[in-house]
Amino acid sequence: MTKQVTSTVLLMFASVAGFAETNTNRIHINAPLTSVYQYITQPDKWHDWYPYSKSAETPGGSLKQGQRFSEVVTVNDADVVFNYEVVEMQTPSLWKVKFSSPSIIGSIQYQLQETIDGSLLTRTLEYYPVATNIDELHALTKLAVRVNPTSVTALQKLRAKLESGWQSSPTT
Repeated sequence: MTKQVTSTVLLMFASVAGFAETNTNRIHINAPLTSVYQYITQPDKWHDWYPYSKSAETPGGSLKQGQRFSEVVTVNDADVVFNYEVVEMQTPSLWKVKFSSPSIIGSIQYQLQETIDGSLLTRTLEYYPVATNIDELHALTKLAVRVNPTSVTALQKLRAKLESGWQSSPTT
């Protein structure tokens, strides 16, 4: 209980002090909207394109609203378990998850728009550091410097994967 109260107080401090971060990136993918949606809604495939994702345990297939999963992510050179829940979806145009870990909480939203030659994907990451001491808070604020370049790299890898012919299977 004390740790939860401490985390809540530090989270409120971080948010008020301007440590809440939002990162939005867009990329055009020459692939059908439904293929992009199906791929990004399968977190067990995230490690194929997101540099710091190591693995995910999911129920399998494209996840629906209310489903939960966990992912191992490298944060500041340490593997950390993130717990997620799908909180919003509008197939095939919107999929949003909220997440929590010992050091970061937040959400990731994927919005898709059909274009004449594929899909426009917008990925928005909103996160808050949850630190138990000033050293952890300092380390997490350094993370913000790497978020945008990592997101750009991730979306470029995602585009390459989808444009290379990844096809969803009928069972996912």
